[in-house]
Amino acid sequence: MAKSPTIFDRNWEAEVRFASAILFFSMLICSVGAAQADKRVALVIGNSAYKNAPVLLNPKNDAEDIARSLRDLDFFTIVATDLDRAGMNDALDRFSRAVRGADIALVYYSGHGMQFGGKNYLLPVEAQLESADDVNRFRLMPLDDVFDVLQSARGARIVMLDACRNNPVEVDIKRRLASTSGANRDAYLTRGLSRVTANGLIIAYATQADDVAADGTGRNSPFAAALLRNMGSPGLDVRQMFFNVQDEVDRLTAGKQRPELSISLVGQYKLRPETEATANITSADFEAAATVDTVTGWDQFLNRHPQGFYAELARERKARIQAKLATLSLPSDRSDQNQVPLDLAMALQTELRRVGCNSGAETGRGMPLQSKRSGCLTSTQECGWKLRA
Repeated sequence: MAKSPTIFDRNWEAEVRFASAILFFSMLICSVGAAQADKRVALVIGNSAYKNAPVLLNPKNDAEDIARSLRDLDFFTIVATDLDRAGMNDALDRFSRAVRGADIALVYYSGHGMQFGGKNYLLPVEAQLESADDVNRFRLMPLDDVFDVLQSARGARIVMLDACRNNPVEVDIKRRLASTSGANRDAYLTRGLSRVTANGLIIAYATQADDVAADGTGRNSPFAAALLRNMGSPGLDVRQMFFNVQDEVDRLTAGKQRPELSISLVGQYKLRPETEATANITSADFEAAATVDTVTGWDQFLNRHPQGFYAELARERKARIQAKLATLSLPSDRSDQNQVPLDLAMALQTELRRVGCNSGAETGRGMPLQSKRSGCLTSTQECGWKLRA
């Protein structure tokens, strides 16, 4: 015998249909945008083998792994490692010829970086700093040069700088300059890269301004590792992706390093648009969670699908259950281990009432495991044909 739909069934089925319709039109819009935004260009540089500064273990690995992920995301990627000043200039020149008119243009740099006199510089592997005269565009690459090249892109422009690493050579030269007569100590004793504001860009720094970032003890730096885990998330706007990276690095380093973001980009850009197959999986998981409709069920759904339209619906459903549970009176004896959890009891009472086995109110109260166990079993057995139908 087929079971008749309840108000509960109709409500969540309507929500699922509504969510599916919204998702369909969102995917249609994104697919049109993806068809138009077909030019993606990236420049990836990783400098590890420094000759006059501490050797870094991970930048070469970081660059190779980031480049591989970007190619999987359909970026035309220029990747170069362990570059001297001429090599860095050549890489930026090749990028400048490819980036014109790009819908998404991205630069990732991993290696030593420094600020001096209010300007940021990326250090080639042969950089040797002995005096203030050595800090110039001919020996070091000004970060402003990268921003200038990105101006020819017509869409999203993204710069990721895992470059605020501790460089004792930089510290030494700044201390010597700051100790000279008449020097401004504040101008020389800052560490790491300074914050840059530029229009139409997303700039992601591996750590806070005037701070240093860890190289990491594994294959990748904490910043690169978080990027690799989040860049391929389907259907995720690039800004939200960087927020996730920010939180993950903070967690991985126990609060010692927190990336800083400068965002002035307008419009939504997704490095990996959500596919129909992914959307179907999300929809199926939402239906399964809605069938159970408990706090635990929605938590499991949100762990798998933390972002998107369905996630917002799930949080609303979870909050609704929590609000209802908060209005119920809990048992006075909290040590009673035989009491059924309230959300489980409510779900059980809802189902029993639907099949005619329980006429009580759906409050979750009065459901101890022992005192009514035999009664519940008898009722379930009597109505078993309804449960199987």
